[in-house]
Amino acid sequence: QLLKVENLAKVFNMSPTYVSEYFKKQVSMSLREYIIKAKLKLVEIRLLNSDFTLTQIADDLGF
Repeated sequence: QLLKVENLAKVFNMSPTYVSEYFKKQVSMSLREYIIKAKLKLVEIRLLNSDFTLTQIADDLGF
């Protein structure tokens, strides 16, 4: 399942606005920014430690 503010809000029975603001307050970036940074870190790790092409990695991670 996709990691979205709306989905997290449903899981925790909170409003999307509250979840978004709370997340940003805790990690100093939006959930979207956090996910992009995490995915880019995974790209870096896979490029350094596998034989996959950049295209394969990008497809696998949903870029």
